[in-house]
Amino acid sequence: MRKEKQIVKKFYDTFGWHKNTDGIYNDTSGAVDLRSVLDSYYHKTHMRVKNFLISRGEYFLDAGSGAIPQPELLEYSSSYKRRVCIDLSERALMEARAKLKEQGLYVLADVANLPFKDGVFDAIVSAHVLYHVPQDEQESAVIELHRTMKCGSSCVIIYVWPTCLLTKIAKLFNARWIIAKISGTRLRKIVKRVLQIFDDEKHEGGSRPPLYLHAHNYQWFQKIVPYDWNVDIRCWRSVDNIFTETLVPNNFWGRLLMKLIFWLETVFPHALAKIGAYPMIIIRKK
Repeated sequence: MRKEKQIVKKFYDTFGWHKNTDGIYNDTSGAVDLRSVLDSYYHKTHMRVKNFLISRGEYFLDAGSGAIPQPELLEYSSSYKRRVCIDLSERALMEARAKLKEQGLYVLADVANLPFKDGVFDAIVSAHVLYHVPQDEQESAVIELHRTMKCGSSCVIIYVWPTCLLTKIAKLFNARWIIAKISGTRLRKIVKRVLQIFDDEKHEGGSRPPLYLHAHNYQWFQKIVPYDWNVDIRCWRSVDNIFTETLVPNNFWGRLLMKLIFWLETVFPHALAKIGAYPMIIIRKK
């Protein structure tokens, strides 16, 4: 196994899919702004994925399932006979099994080398997985996902762009104390959280292990996709936790702002897919 994959496997086996003292997965607590002001936005963006999957079928592939940390993710396969979960992490599959039980099939496998025949799956979701694949294997992973799709099926890949305009705006915003005053959050906590997003942090088992990540840009995706594929790149979430923790107060005004952001993503999905943080790459197989 390549070094990059070993790093990813170790992160999730020993840290990411273990829960902290609050009962939250370490991966979730480190990457997601968990304030209540964002609950509705998170729910609606999770359900946004389901709109691009066929309504029912026999086999649903969760490519890089992880622990299926949010309850909305279970709904993706609710009308399918079986949900096939693949992951490099044994811990991930163990956690997924606890949620899916008899509906699930669990395979320790690599998304860049899927152990399935051509045209098996009615729908595929691969969320926050592809950018943890070695950079030179990500194209192969996309081709593998397409290979295993049935004709008439769809696949949704949730990715992240390496440079996000909205995140840059948040980082450059020089009046954080105003937001801190409105939200009742001390500026010191905001600055500390922003600075520590990608730093090592302490947890019950010691230091946070490293996690491999390489994100290509929008142009790379356009370049690797064959001309005869049916591909649509839309916005999943235009903002990340750096943006929300910096600029979204945990009050009425914050909720109003998030409603506006969701509305803009819905009305201008392609524009915000380019300048936002997290795109959905939707592949439909003819």
